[in-house]
Amino acid sequence: MNSGIKFFDDENGINVISHVPAGNESRVKLPSLIFKQSKIWYTYYFNAEALPPFLQSECHSTLQAVLHAVPSSWSVSLWTADVLGTAYLKGNNLESYEHMKLLVNVLIKTLKEFKGPLNLKNLIYKLLNRTMRKMRYLIDSLSELKPKSPITEANLVFKENLNLLNADFDFLKSVVTEA
Repeated sequence: MNSGIKFFDDENGINVISHVPAGNESRVKLPSLIFKQSKIWYTYYFNAEALPPFLQSECHSTLQAVLHAVPSSWSVSLWTADVLGTAYLKGNNLESYEHMKLLVNVLIKTLKEFKGPLNLKNLIYKLLNRTMRKMRYLIDSLSELKPKSPITEANLVFKENLNLLNADFDFLKSVVTEA
C-alpha cells in the first residue's frame, strides 16, 4: 500500500475510526466521511519504498482534504423542521399554509447558502422534499386554494403549482442542472 489516511479518536493514534487507503492508483478525491464525535485526529502516510526504484526519488505525495464541523444541533434542527411541517399539515387551515410557506422559504434559503459537504446538503434536500409533499397535501385539502376554473394548459398548471408551493422556478432549474 503506497499511501492513505487514517482517522483516530485519540491523539496518540491508537483507536482507528476509519482508514482510507489510496493504494496503487493515485486517488485525488476522498469519499465523504461523517464522524459522530467532536475530536478527531488523522495521519497521512506515503510509502515511497513501495514504488519502483526509478520513481522513488521523483514522486512526492500530497492529499487535499476539507474538514467540516457539523454543529451538534444539526439533527435536532432537521427533526424540528420536519415536526413543524407535520404540525402545520395537521392544522389544515390557511394560517398553517402561510406558516408552511415560511418553512419552505427557510429550507430553500438554507440550501442556497449551504457551503458544507454534499451528503449533508442531501439531507436538507430530503427534508425540503418531505415538506413540499406535506404542503402539496395541505393545498389539496384546502378548498380556498383550489383554482376557481379548470386549467387545461400544462405550462399554466405547472406555474400555478409552483406559485402555490412558493417555489422559485430559477432555483428549481439550477438544482436540476446542477445534478
